[in-house]
Amino acid sequence: MKIKFKKLILFSIVLILPFGMLISLVTSDLRTSAADPFTAYESSTELTVDGVADESAWGSATALAITTSGGTLANTEVTLKAVYTATNIYMYATWDDDTFSASRGRYNVSGYVYDQTLAAGGSEDRIALMWEIGTVTGFSSNGCDVMCHDLTTPVDLPSGEVADMWHIKAARGGGRK
Repeated sequence: MKIKFKKLILFSIVLILPFGMLISLVTSDLRTSAADPFTAYESSTELTVDGVADESAWGSATALAITTSGGTLANTEVTLKAVYTATNIYMYATWDDDTFSASRGRYNVSGYVYDQTLAAGGSEDRIALMWEIGTVTGFSSNGCDVMCHDLTTPVDLPSGEVADMWHIKAARGGGRK
């Protein structure tokens, strides 16, 4: 009887221990994985793309506030919302802007001479949203910062790494005052 009992205990340990370790690993991963805080709201009706966001779906969408860093607009709070339907995804971004600019490539004019530098107020307002498709080295810890570049140097990702960027510009349909 003692031998059967010992075999049952040994059998239980051999069978249950790996299963328990698997459960532990899976639940541990769930506890430590960062959930994406930006969650889109599902709407049964399509929205009007007009920059107003007055449909009820926008009121139900969860807002995500992000503070920018670096550049000329550091410490600007941007609020994002997303709504999706069976066929479309809608993104809405807002931020305080005392210098709203919906002019593209404005130049100073003095008499008949065009100044090739941009006029005061600069170029149009814009925002870029980027997602990694698959895995982009450093994206999970630094976000799209790993893709930043100056005006003369393109970004070359290693083979197989892909990111998708949406670049919205005020002068070309992306802004509304």
